[in-house]
Amino acid sequence: MQRCILARVVNSLPSSLHGITSNNDSKHKIFFQLRQAVAEPSVDTNTEAYRHLAHELSLLSQEEFGRRLYRFSRTNFDPTQTTVVHALVSELISRRVQEVSIKCVREYAHLAHVAKLHKLCLDVYFARANLTTIGSVTENNDTRVGDFAVSDFVVDSAYALCSTSDLIRLASYCVKHLQQVPSLGWEVMSAFSLVRAFWRCICVASIHGRQQDAEYKQALKDASYIYDEYMELVYPDAYKELTTQDAIRTVQRFVQYASSADEGEMLFFRFCLQKGFLRRPRYTTRGEGDDGSGMNAGVTVEGGKISEEQWFYASLIATCRVGNHVDSALRYFDDIGSYLGIVQVSCNDLLHSCSRKIRQDDPKRPEAAIGSRDRKSMEKVSEYLIFQLLNVLQTAKENGKIVFIARTMLRDGVQLGISVWSIVLIAAGETRAADLALAAFTQAKDALGDGSHALDRRGNEYLLQTAINALSKCQVPRFEEEYLQPCHDQQLMHCTNEFYFCALLQHAHNSMDPANGAEEVLRRMKEKGTPLTTRIISRLMKIYLRIESPKLLELYQHATQQLGTFRPSWLDELLLWADRRRYELTHGEKKIYIG
Repeated sequence: MQRCILARVVNSLPSSLHGITSNNDSKHKIFFQLRQAVAEPSVDTNTEAYRHLAHELSLLSQEEFGRRLYRFSRTNFDPTQTTVVHALVSELISRRVQEVSIKCVREYAHLAHVAKLHKLCLDVYFARANLTTIGSVTENNDTRVGDFAVSDFVVDSAYALCSTSDLIRLASYCVKHLQQVPSLGWEVMSAFSLVRAFWRCICVASIHGRQQDAEYKQALKDASYIYDEYMELVYPDAYKELTTQDAIRTVQRFVQYASSADEGEMLFFRFCLQKGFLRRPRYTTRGEGDDGSGMNAGVTVEGGKISEEQWFYASLIATCRVGNHVDSALRYFDDIGSYLGIVQVSCNDLLHSCSRKIRQDDPKRPEAAIGSRDRKSMEKVSEYLIFQLLNVLQTAKENGKIVFIARTMLRDGVQLGISVWSIVLIAAGETRAADLALAAFTQAKDALGDGSHALDRRGNEYLLQTAINALSKCQVPRFEEEYLQPCHDQQLMHCTNEFYFCALLQHAHNSMDPANGAEEVLRRMKEKGTPLTTRIISRLMKIYLRIESPKLLELYQHATQQLGTFRPSWLDELLLWADRRRYELTHGEKKIYIG
């Protein structure tokens, strides 16, 4: 991405805030206190249990504190873990923010965002950002500097709090980063976060609704400030072609009338791309003969090294996820794919052929790969780019397309990473793609058999367990004898009785005789003394719902009344079960159901 030659020094805050550097309360008052109460989880930090937990966390080593991150899911967060996350993030801010790695700080900020602890998410970011000196910022070190560029989830946390003052502050950090570290691939993240802050200010205005409200006017005023002070500084040519009011009115239409409840995210970023507020980095970083897959202009992220070109398109693809804009995501992937020389990744309803001709009247689109380039299909595509595309497809439940892409990559000899496998295996289980589940199973088993580093082993154990879950849905012959039991006997993974019997119940659920399969598993559980856990109960509920067994009501009562456990999904299944059996319910069952 081209380095911006800035003719003047950027103001980090609006003129109304000049001279206010330490009094945050005064700053918030000037902005009409837009940080309104949101539906953040309530955590009582004064309880004895919380204080005891905080004391335990303070005694952890730095290594163990970093490992605690792996106990929480980012994609399916359990709200019951909110208190623990609050204590962990508070411990990070109070004692460890300067000691742990930037990667660890960033991931804890992301965890706070996922847990809807948005104020803590912002506190983590600002606490670490304030420790970054000008000297360290100018160092050419992706790990120390680039990793802590403003992330999209930090901007979204400020939006969740309706805090336009924080959005302005984050925009100023983005511009500083674009000024000081223009050579790093992390500039892509800063560029996207800058325009995202502008968009989120307009989203805040739409929340307040009525034009006569002071909050509405202030939010639009702050959006204008970001556009005039920051976006004009970074993109002077694009700024001259579009007035502030025209830009705001256009984005307001995206926010107010966009479908899919995504507030026009994909439309907004496509608008920025077309108007020149996002620049493709390839025009300035690509050397002669470079195909965009090289490492010279790249940066290291989870999943390995990625060039700026691929990261740029991965960021565009990510904007398509919330609104389920699959066609736009595939079009972005097709653009970067044709640039990389991909030819054998198309099918009737998935990707276009890269041999298509790029329109001559659109100089912003990547040139089609030609002649001397090595056309080996998916080998040059980074894991991060593939992950973002698969993430969009997974959200839209396009399992068939996910399976097609995975098979294409395996055909070309690409070894999929664990993050990509985690999406592929879900789709493989849903579509009964046993070949993909077997490929993941073999990869994980071989890696664990060779012996690996502790961190790699943890990841491969997760991959093996996920592959076994997928195999249990695919009805492979001799599932227990050839796959589940050998892994248990060889101690290739941490296999509890709960996991073992859950896999057998899943296998029984998809079999031709789920009733007898479930009874056999329950008999073996009784022999081993394995109790009914929430996971096992959930599996049994699904089986009993499938066969419309009267045992479902009995199991539900046992779990909720005697074991004292409950899951909302159980109630949904009970209601669906009762609806299916409405003509067969006994008088006693109807009384329980109505009560």
